[in-house]
Order: sequence, then structure tokens, then C-alpha cells
Amino acid sequence: MRNALLLASIIALCSPAIGHEIESGMWGFVGEVNGKPGRGIQIDEQGGNTIIATYFGYRADGSALFLQASGPVENDEFAGVLSEYQNGPILGGDIRSGELRASAGNIRIVFTSSTEGKVTLPGEGEKEIRRLQFEDNAWRFLAFNGASSYGEGAYAHQTSFRFSLSGKAFRLISSIVTPGLSGLGCDYQGIYSISGKGIYSQGDVTCTRESQPPSTSKYKTGLLTVSKSGIFSGDIFAQQPDGSYAMHSSLFGVCTTLVAFGTVRRCFVPQAPE
Repeated sequence: MRNALLLASIIALCSPAIGHEIESGMWGFVGEVNGKPGRGIQIDEQGGNTIIATYFGYRADGSALFLQASGPVENDEFAGVLSEYQNGPILGGDIRSGELRASAGNIRIVFTSSTEGKVTLPGEGEKEIRRLQFEDNAWRFLAFNGASSYGEGAYAHQTSFRFSLSGKAFRLISSIVTPGLSGLGCDYQGIYSISGKGIYSQGDVTCTRESQPPSTSKYKTGLLTVSKSGIFSGDIFAQQPDGSYAMHSSLFGVCTTLVAFGTVRRCFVPQAPE
């Protein structure tokens, strides 16, 4: 069982759609990752609108191949020309500049989330890719205690909330504690999956408001993360009557805990399990 009560700011805003925050690192081809040497794409995005994508794989004769492309990301879509290089520096050799050998064709990536997408390579149909997962980062949601700020529209209210992760089950309970507004909050229950540096979740959310019956809808999250320093962030989207999803809450903030005499301090950063 994993439980977490965090200090964060939760802002529910009617904001225009924005692109995904693409997670840099090694991406693999869905259905091809089996723990053995294969192919993949190294994607580097530094917070702007440009991506460098490096494809690594093999030629027909079995020799290694790497290709590189760069260009802008617009509306979660990247397109570029894959270039092959030669005559660059070798291990233990002199420093020298490589040169363009040939263009292998075009690459197109459509990002469907921060850690998932679909790629089209020369001579191949569209294939799913995903940020390579080799660690379980859900442990960072452990042992946090504190309170948070909750915003609805242009207003922010003091709120506490708690995570619970058990098996694949996910639960997030948020409760407004601002004087005069107690009893308002939401209960998110669903499943979660680990991806990249954090987790995704989807399921049902029930929200309560004073003098009103509870309201229930479907929810799904963006990538929820907790950094090494205890900074939590993520977005939650609620299903609309037409079946689409719109921003419900943006969560961000610093984990804190109450100590003696009501003093508030930063949470400790838990260590990775051995």
C-alpha cells in the first residue's frame, strides 16, 4: 500500500489546449521491447519548440546504424529529415568533424501524451512508441504529509489531499479546508500505470459541494510526477457531456508535513527501495 498526502497548488482553469510536455530520453517501439538489443529513438526536448530525434537500429547486413533529425514541434507533431553521417571521431582517435553521408528519408512523430506517440519511418507504416520504462518511480508518492491549495476558476482555497496506490489501484482524495468551505472536495478512484518519470491514472471522480448532490464523471490524468526534492505536479481532465475531456485541475506544489506545535516543514525525500 502506498499513501501520500501532499502540499500542492491545484488550479482548475478554463484554459486553451496546450501541447504535451514531451519527456526526453530513450523511446522504444511498442511490441519490440523484450530486454534484448533492438532499436529505438532518443528524443531530446528542452522545454521549447524544437526536438532532436536520433534513431538507432541496424542495416540489412546487421551493422549498426544511427540517423538524426531535428525540427519544430507544432500541435504535438514533429517532422524532419533523417540524416546519416560518416567519418566522425572514433574511440581513442583524434578529434575530427563528421560529414553528411546521405538522407534516409522523412520521420514523423505524433505525440499522444508526454510519454507516448506514433512514429512513421521511411518504408514503414505508423508504429506506436513509448518512453522506455526501466524503473518504478511510484515509490516517490510514498510517505508525504501536508496540505494544499485548491483553485476553482480565479479562486484558490486551502485544501488537503491524499494519494493511495495499491497494486494497480489509484485513489486521490481532495478536501477543501478553507474556513466556511469545508465539505467541498473530490474523490478520484481508478487505475494507474507507470510511465517515464511518473504515473498516469484514469477512472471515476465524485465531487461534493455543500447543499448539492454529489456529481460523478470520468477522469484521466496527464503525467503525475514527484521530483527528488518533493515537488509534485500534474494535470487532471474530466469527461464532458459530449464525451471529450477538458481541464479539471492543475496540481503543483511542495510536499510539507506538520511537526510539533503546528510547525510546517518540507517533507523528507524518500529513498528508492532496494
